[in-house]
Amino acid sequence: MSMRPEELLEATKEHLRHLHAEADLERRLSPLERPKTILKWRRFFIPVLLPTVERLAP
Repeated sequence: MSMRPEELLEATKEHLRHLHAEADLERRLSPLERPKTILKWRRFFIPVLLPTVERLAP
């Protein structure tokens, strides 16, 4: 699936908004709940956001 640069940029912005919302949620969690959230972030960040950002780089 090939995306136009505008679509890719919008998808990246959406991912970043999602990460920002997750960070806000994590700040409100108790310390016992945080490790689960960090693992969820890792599963999201590495396979989804990182390749998207790399494709945007010139």
